[in-house]
Amino acid sequence: MLELTVKGSLDEPIDGSLLVPERLSSIPLADLMSLRLPTANASYVRLEELFWVQWPVGPSDTMVIRGDCRSIDRLGHGMTGGTLVVDGDAGDRVGLGIQGGVILVAGNAGDEACAAMRGGTVAIAGSCGDRLGAPLPGERSGIRGGDVMVAGNVGARACQRMRRGTVWIAGDVGDYLAPHMIAGTVLVSGKTGSDWGVGMRRGSLVFSLAPEREPGASLSPGRSLELSFLPLLWNHLRFLQGAIIAACAPLEKPSWTPLAVPSTRWVERRTGDRAIGGKGEILLLQRLSSAAPSLEPISSENLPKTS
Repeated sequence: MLELTVKGSLDEPIDGSLLVPERLSSIPLADLMSLRLPTANASYVRLEELFWVQWPVGPSDTMVIRGDCRSIDRLGHGMTGGTLVVDGDAGDRVGLGIQGGVILVAGNAGDEACAAMRGGTVAIAGSCGDRLGAPLPGERSGIRGGDVMVAGNVGARACQRMRRGTVWIAGDVGDYLAPHMIAGTVLVSGKTGSDWGVGMRRGSLVFSLAPEREPGASLSPGRSLELSFLPLLWNHLRFLQGAIIAACAPLEKPSWTPLAVPSTRWVERRTGDRAIGGKGEILLLQRLSSAAPSLEPISSENLPKTS
């Protein structure tokens, strides 16, 4: 396991795109220490100037970055495998373009986390800023696959133009949730801001609490239904949490508290946005269980593949 520990406070934003396990675990130590990371003022800083380095004894696909990384952006950029653990806060665009592997942020994350995500699993134990899973400038789609779990709150315009994948926001979410959503599943366990679901084409917005603020979409009347696919979604979320708990192994104390996964099959279902065809669905969970189901131990053989 490769460990990088931040030496002190960072004076300017750093581009951490190169800090991914698959890239750093295969280069010699001398090359790692001299690796140049771009800064905000178009200069470079050597990795050894920023971090204390603990070199792995043997081959490893796990990397841990310890300390305050709020000034380090793009951590995990383009990952296709392995495990990256940020034992602290992260900057903007953590998980940018991730295609595979597991990223765990033990603290908070900045804006545009998981932008242009294509696959893999990202878990944020704290909160994150605006535009979670947003499309990059000039691109038509946001999240195109993979799974995201945020234990805290999320800012505005989360899951904009989402095309595929699963996002679970356990806390509150800001205004304009899932604007112009194309497909995928978004579950919000906390409160929801205003103007949600605007321009929704397909996909599922699932709420544990009835939104108190008005949607930005025209919706059909609701009707009560029992949906047999929901237990599959709940099992998937439990399984993902097992993978995240396994990723906590290098940390001195667990940084992911298992979230209570719903267990109901019953919803009030509405469709929308009717202004553009009304093929999306809004599901308000009903008959919620008050007891939080415990997570059964999951063996490493059954964890999601990281490559």
